[in-house]
Amino acid sequence: MSDSATLRVLRVLLRGWWLILMAAILAGVVAFISFGGGEVTYLGSAALTIDTAIVSRYPALPVPELLLSEVQSAEFKQQVLDAAGVSGGSLSFYTLGNPQRLFYATYLTDSEEEAEHTVDVAANMVIETYLEMGEQEIGRLETALEEAYEMLGYLEAGLTEPSFTPQEVLGVHWQIYSVENSIIANEALLDQQRAAYSYAENPSVTMTDPATEQRRNVLAAALLGLVLGAVVVLVRSRVWQTPTEG
Repeated sequence: MSDSATLRVLRVLLRGWWLILMAAILAGVVAFISFGGGEVTYLGSAALTIDTAIVSRYPALPVPELLLSEVQSAEFKQQVLDAAGVSGGSLSFYTLGNPQRLFYATYLTDSEEEAEHTVDVAANMVIETYLEMGEQEIGRLETALEEAYEMLGYLEAGLTEPSFTPQEVLGVHWQIYSVENSIIANEALLDQQRAAYSYAENPSVTMTDPATEQRRNVLAAALLGLVLGAVVVLVRSRVWQTPTEG
């Protein structure tokens, strides 16, 4: 665009300043009415970490999709609200990641304290539900450990048997060593299975102030109105039309 054309555009915009200003004011008023009202709300959020390697390795442990479908039921949500001692609000659950590594509980309400407390209760109840759903696999390992400890006690008692030969005593020591190793491995695995869904007890709360959002929307709408008003002024003046050659 040449300097003369730029000056011509500026002159047109100055002449139409009232229309540009009117468009900005009108857009701002519409945004103020549309996005006005509402109370301050608080969104509580609690994140559980998912050990996908452990969950996927044992089919009897509930995968995130299965656990999510269980806790999204109206019955479970009501149990959470009852346990937290609150009513109303909006409780929800969702997962993130591919594969899913985070499991979220959120609660939207008008009380910061209730938001934080409710998601904390919800996260712990999700873990309890996981342990109940995975009871078959976890219980199998717990039973194996109980039997291993019983065997270990039996073998250790056998060391005092006076009729054992040195070779038999050595064999018992080897059996004890083998059982102890299996106990160590199974206890580590049991800890991993129990902690496949873990919660660090650190809920967060985010405040949403409608007044702040309203001011942002009004400002954005007013700026858009300025731009649209300027476009209308320029189109009306036909400053972009080139002279017709005769």
